[in-house]
Amino acid sequence: MPLHQLSLETLHTLDLGKVNEAFKTQLARVVQDCLDRPGEQKARKVTLEVTVTPILDPDGDCTDARVQMQVVASTPKLRTREYSMGIRRGGGLVFNEDDPADITRPTMFEDQE
Repeated sequence: MPLHQLSLETLHTLDLGKVNEAFKTQLARVVQDCLDRPGEQKARKVTLEVTVTPILDPDGDCTDARVQMQVVASTPKLRTREYSMGIRRGGGLVFNEDDPADITRPTMFEDQE
């Protein structure tokens, strides 16, 4: 049974490389977000969190541990531009299809509606 010391270099050998693949997947996700939204200047982040819980033997010594890893990607919230909408009784909102930025602007084909 080969034993490996846990490190970033050996992560690809742990559990058939699942943690390493999860990290690569989340890294690709934040890179794709940069490509999809180049105008969004806020940072994207990938975090590999390692939690180590000691296991005490009957003598009170710690010779083993339970280790869990979590890979998390965070991207800026997806937001639309601001739209101008009218309010209707009963809780409805209406918008101008031809100019969503200005609810008061006449529509192109207002006569035909």
